[in-house]
Amino acid sequence: MDMALSMDNIVISNEGENSFMKALNLPAGSYLNMVLKASIELGLFEIIAKSSTHQLSSYEIASQIPTRNPKAPLVLERILRFLASQSSLTCNITKDDDGHIHTSYNLIPLSQSFISDKDGSSNAPLLLLISDPVAVNSW
Repeated sequence: MDMALSMDNIVISNEGENSFMKALNLPAGSYLNMVLKASIELGLFEIIAKSSTHQLSSYEIASQIPTRNPKAPLVLERILRFLASQSSLTCNITKDDDGHIHTSYNLIPLSQSFISDKDGSSNAPLLLLISDPVAVNSW
């Protein structure tokens, strides 16, 4: 059983509900920038991109980050789920024959734009600049 978690799949039936959902997402914009900043600094997008399957769990990603925090996979899971809820990654949930649920994350074009391409071009430096405390405090 495969399921994908994304805000893009939500269908809203009327204009009032649509406006309400848009209003709820406004504060998430600043949170999203901070989470993207942390993800770039941790190299999460690069780690997923370098995977042969381009799809990793929070435990697999945590094993490639230099940390001594035993709760790193759980912290990363929260980051990755937030990014998936904001349509910055896809979240794939599968259930194996034993009933165990496995969650993995994939890049989408938006998150791929934070990885340097063959010319060394990336959106990461711009996001890091606008989310720098000096820039944020000036606003």
